[in-house]
Amino acid sequence: MAGLKQDSEARHQLFVQRVLDTQFVWGLQCGQGWCQAPSNHADDGRVMPFWSDRALAAECAIDEWDEYLPSPIPLAAFRETWLPAMKTNHFLVGTNWNTQLIGVELAPELLEQEFTRGNGEEVE
Repeated sequence: MAGLKQDSEARHQLFVQRVLDTQFVWGLQCGQGWCQAPSNHADDGRVMPFWSDRALAAECAIDEWDEYLPSPIPLAAFRETWLPAMKTNHFLVGTNWNTQLIGVELAPELLEQEFTRGNGEEVE
């Protein structure tokens, strides 16, 4: 279990670094909207997963998500619109989940703090 947690954390750190570098977040979208899943950690919690690269998102467009396509979201819009909306609607953010839909789940405001620190900005 420790190896899985370390792998998830490494994929999360890659997510933050790559998103700050490319200025894009990737989600999976279909005609019904964006993918979401039950939380692996929070009872009755919901998670919206995102990836740092199109290829990583595409790998997870399988099984119940096989109708979804990778879709880019500019980082500015993600920070200004998506993260506040997820906080308001009590969603967690999943980052760079693997094909078994396992990875880091965190509160939107915590991810915003990581982006802020990664840009060398002051965290409020």
